[in-house]
Amino acid sequence: IIPFVANIVEKAGLKMLGITAIPMALWDYQIAISPILPGTTICYVDMGAERTRVYFFSDNLLLFSREIPNGGKNITVALAGQYETDTGEKHVDNLRAEAIKINHGLPPEDVAEKTQEGIPLTEIRERILPVLTKQAEELHRSIEYFKNQHKKDKVHKLVLSGGAIGLRGLYKFFSENLEIEIERSNVLLQCRNAV
Repeated sequence: IIPFVANIVEKAGLKMLGITAIPMALWDYQIAISPILPGTTICYVDMGAERTRVYFFSDNLLLFSREIPNGGKNITVALAGQYETDTGEKHVDNLRAEAIKINHGLPPEDVAEKTQEGIPLTEIRERILPVLTKQAEELHRSIEYFKNQHKKDKVHKLVLSGGAIGLRGLYKFFSENLEIEIERSNVLLQCRNAV
């Protein structure tokens, strides 16, 4: 695929400065672990710290890609700041916010626990929800735009990958807010199971 793309760029009279192989690697990996039927459309969502990349594949072709300027770092920033606790006001810096994100993820709605600072996990949830809601809305818009542009009735599956998908509660949140089959890509676990 890469020589094919490079050839198109060259024939267009342009100079290629680089090429991102990530979407092709994701597609090759998916084919290696499970066969994909012709006509199946899969959306890959690669959530990193600073941005989320969205790729749509069908019949061995990358048909559309998009970058969303929202990732795991946005959750950390949302968690940083001042909190009112039973013992007074507490300040959470970015380093501690990252630790809270890793340890607690998106807490359940009815959780009664608190962080070591005494911050109720319900407040942690309230700060994370707008970030995840925006992410879900952007993914939904991407799917609808793709379907309209490429005359597709359906995107069959959404595959989550990247460092930010490890957030506890994220998979459940997306499953409840996006009307699509969702799969997590866990390369190490899936490779071990394939051996």
